[in-house]
Amino acid sequence: MKLSVKDYQIVKKADLEFIKGLNVIIGPSNNGKSSLIKAAKAAIFNEAGTSSVRAGTTSYMVGLQNNGHTVIFQKGLKESAYSIDGERYSKLGRGQVPQVAEALGIKELVINGNKECINFWDQMAYPFLLDRSSVDLYRFIVDSGEDDNLMKCLKDMVSDRQALNKECIALEAQIDQLANQVVDLD
Repeated sequence: MKLSVKDYQIVKKADLEFIKGLNVIIGPSNNGKSSLIKAAKAAIFNEAGTSSVRAGTTSYMVGLQNNGHTVIFQKGLKESAYSIDGERYSKLGRGQVPQVAEALGIKELVINGNKECINFWDQMAYPFLLDRSSVDLYRFIVDSGEDDNLMKCLKDMVSDRQALNKECIALEAQIDQLANQVVDLD
């Protein structure tokens, strides 16, 4: 997935490329890390409001590329519009645009009246479902049991975790091998 952001909060211009699995954005405070996540969420989920337009500008732009699809979200003081694989959509209303969800493969889930964006964790946010009571977790499991998108996402998370575990084991073996070589050189 690729993310391009222009004139969103304090971000003048940024281009990022994400790899499959877990991606983490790190850096000093007040340099736009949270703004990048918020910009991606705003584009994916068609979030309302223009308060995030960078000071001195009249609009922001967020571009996303994933699975061979390109989504460009332009939000301005006068108009908001999407371009999805070159086709323009305006007069968007509220909530996620179905064509965006399909193009990017990221769907907003509404379970028990709560919007769940399981692809994103914000700064200081609890990981998905860890802040819920046992009653809320039970309700979530019962209500979401037939949601194909959630099940696919959870299976992908398990698969990603297994792949990361294998990668960690391989890297630990390489570290041990290098450590042995260092000892041999002494």
